[in-house]
Amino acid sequence: MGKTHYIVAGLGDADMVWLLSMGKLRTLKSGERLVKAGTALEDLFFVTRGTLSVVQADGTPVVTLGEGAVIGEMSFVERQPPSTSVVAVDRVELLAIPRAAILERFEREPEFAARFYRALAVFLSERLRETTAAMRAAGQHPENLAMTPGGGDRFGRFVRMLKGSGAPA
Repeated sequence: MGKTHYIVAGLGDADMVWLLSMGKLRTLKSGERLVKAGTALEDLFFVTRGTLSVVQADGTPVVTLGEGAVIGEMSFVERQPPSTSVVAVDRVELLAIPRAAILERFEREPEFAARFYRALAVFLSERLRETTAAMRAAGQHPENLAMTPGGGDRFGRFVRMLKGSGAPA
């Protein structure tokens, strides 16, 4: 799933220089945990070398991530702690960019926020396409899954409110 190019493709050279200048290079040893399920993340991570395993609370592997992967993007967008842990399979190098620094720049430069979130959206969309294709290849049928996004009920209430007010929905 090395799709960092989807993120960087939506960012300008100045954005990339800024991200690199704000980031700190981290190294993990095999078996070292980067992310603990249920614990809030302070950084967004870009894997530059090595392999990591995303695992459920019971230790069941979910996916393997390698060079180019982004870690913590879901927690960044959702502002929720991660539901899985991430552990180094071998020696890993990654760039850790503080969430606070990114959010601070969003406040100063809304255009950067727009570019950054669009790039993340493209990345997440491509990852969902890859996951769906992998499920189909494995004989699973993703179209049979019940999708209940967190905002679904809120959106439904909003539509019902509009219909009740006579406003077009």
